[in-house]
Amino acid sequence: MGFQHRDQPRDIEANLIEVDGVVYLPDGLANVFALNATTGKQIWKYTPSPTLNLPTTGYYTGNRGVVYGQGLIFQARHDGMLLALNAKTGALVWESNTGGASMHTYLSTAPQFIGASEGKVPEVLVGLSSDASGLCYVAAYAPATGKLLWKFSTIEPSSWAGSSAQFGSGAVFDTPTFDPTLNMVYFDTGNPNQSYDGAQRAGANLYTESIVALDATSGELQWYFQMVHHDIWDYDGGQPTVLFTLNGVPAIEGATKAGYNFVLDRASGEPLFPYAEVAVPPAGANAAFQLPWPTQPVSGIETLVEETVEPDSLPPGVPSAASVPTPWGPTTAWAPLGAAQMIIQPAHHSGYEWPAPAYSPRTQMWYSHAIYHPVQVSINEAGATGCVLAGGNNGCGSSGTGSMNQAVGVPHGVYGAISMATGKVAWTVPILTSVPSSGVAVAGDLVFFADAEGLFYGVNAATGEILWVFDALSVPGGGGGGAAPAIYEYGGVEYVVYYFGGNPFIQTNTVDTYTPSGDAIIAFALPSTTAAAAAKAKAK
Repeated sequence: MGFQHRDQPRDIEANLIEVDGVVYLPDGLANVFALNATTGKQIWKYTPSPTLNLPTTGYYTGNRGVVYGQGLIFQARHDGMLLALNAKTGALVWESNTGGASMHTYLSTAPQFIGASEGKVPEVLVGLSSDASGLCYVAAYAPATGKLLWKFSTIEPSSWAGSSAQFGSGAVFDTPTFDPTLNMVYFDTGNPNQSYDGAQRAGANLYTESIVALDATSGELQWYFQMVHHDIWDYDGGQPTVLFTLNGVPAIEGATKAGYNFVLDRASGEPLFPYAEVAVPPAGANAAFQLPWPTQPVSGIETLVEETVEPDSLPPGVPSAASVPTPWGPTTAWAPLGAAQMIIQPAHHSGYEWPAPAYSPRTQMWYSHAIYHPVQVSINEAGATGCVLAGGNNGCGSSGTGSMNQAVGVPHGVYGAISMATGKVAWTVPILTSVPSSGVAVAGDLVFFADAEGLFYGVNAATGEILWVFDALSVPGGGGGGAAPAIYEYGGVEYVVYYFGGNPFIQTNTVDTYTPSGDAIIAFALPSTTAAAAAKAKAK
């Protein structure tokens, strides 16, 4: 089954959903589609107003999915509008302005729906993102009307010196998760603004780079766990949190671009795996203005992420960041950035980035990509201070080599699995010539993911053995993998579906390199039980 909609390709990061034989998905232009789940035939298409002022370039064009509830499809758009569509016809039912209405303050994530049978009040949840001094939050809306029910700010002013909380962010890039038994909503957050300059915002800068738990009915804070204190490296919580059960305890997992996984008790926020607050290297005279936090949390769970800089990534005369000894090996993650050029890994496009991870109760393993993409960067104190006080954007006062300060070498990475029974890496599949940019999905004993060059993999969930590969560039409309697989069963047939469209903000070396763009939704199916039995009988 395949579908191609022919609109101008954009950044495709969506996770498709299936409800009662219909597949629903958005594209990067804010269109929403309903497709027949067995044939791929279009049932309806919702197109927003032609006067819609959406950005057309860069990573602001992505849309990460829609959600279904009470006969409605809910979409969060980059222009700050939350809308509800009739699931059968695609007709607009209502839309509400959430407050994000610019290129730098926006909705980037799929909403979350909480039904009346799960929580006390049905709700649609969205998170606001910003990278230009916007104040971010999670908010709940009434599904039937779009009325605001509650709002929780991700900025806690007492942990920011003076009035620096106004710099804001703590962006909510990822769809919240929900525990109906505890009636709690969970999400992780991004970096503070300005991302590389800590001089203007002394303090821990809560609730940035944190896992946050709220009461789902009231929006009141239940607990938080900060994964990066006073961030000066742009180490977002880049992935949706994952809920699972660990030794009978309801658990939640969160990770950051720094490359560490934290597993906590869902009810209390207490760690279920050990971690250590590790001393960071001395800032030195050229970086003391950053006011670095003296320690940073390092997890006892083994990481899929390369935590040191490879020798061939070092330009002549430019050192790597100082290696920080930890109980679980050295890391370059926590060296304070200053006036001297240095190479850091992980960096702002490294570690555990946006694409969603997965968990399998059958294997007790967590599955994800991990990115090696070091950058060369320095921070000029005077330039940063002047830029920030003038209302400047992220990265004030930073400089480096090439676009987005890329380092020498080819960005690459792995897909892999970590055992949540032991905290050890179970297996990895190397991706050597591009950045692993796809989400991961698990079904039965198989794991599915794509690479940025259009290859779609099926691997053994227990061992990582590659069992099947499909080249999306071999079909019309095929593109690179920047989305997430979806798996569903309908009519006795199991389907794996993927939106091949690429991600235009994946970069290599010192230039922006666009992964193969496309607009093809392709579904793969196993034989039905009847067909499989017939084939087996015929083979005899």
